[in-house]
Amino acid sequence: MIRLMPVGPGERDALWNVLQKYLYDMSRYYGDVIGPDGNYPYRHFDAYFASDPGRQAFFFYDGPTLIGFSMVNAHPFLERRAGHCLAEFSVFPACRGRGLGTAAAETLFHALPGDWQLKYTPRNETGARFWKRVTAPYGPRVTPLSSGESVLSFTVSE
Repeated sequence: MIRLMPVGPGERDALWNVLQKYLYDMSRYYGDVIGPDGNYPYRHFDAYFASDPGRQAFFFYDGPTLIGFSMVNAHPFLERRAGHCLAEFSVFPACRGRGLGTAAAETLFHALPGDWQLKYTPRNETGARFWKRVTAPYGPRVTPLSSGESVLSFTVSE
């Protein structure tokens, strides 16, 4: 059973560290450039620890083991309203292929029911297949963007 734990100020550094590994991995699809400090910039990171109620970060645990994280906000990718927008999501490579990513996504969606949007790049073929499969039960609407990315819009009932 996957546990979803909010990331508090005391885990800020841990979130930054796993986010950096994720951004490194995603740079092959987006071409992000590492900064002079050896980190990938993430413009809204501090907002997840400020008084912005529209941003939440979570760690995923399988028993006592940290297996991934997600970052959710209320800033839609499309003009349509969405209560929750998935900004980032990762299950660590050593934990993949065992259904933990699917379980983590479902745990997150059901912890925050309502309207969702998530953006993905078809260049990440594994990620694109994952999101299409995981969101299929919710009947997502696919909206291609001019950037080449796509947005899945769907609703999770309580």
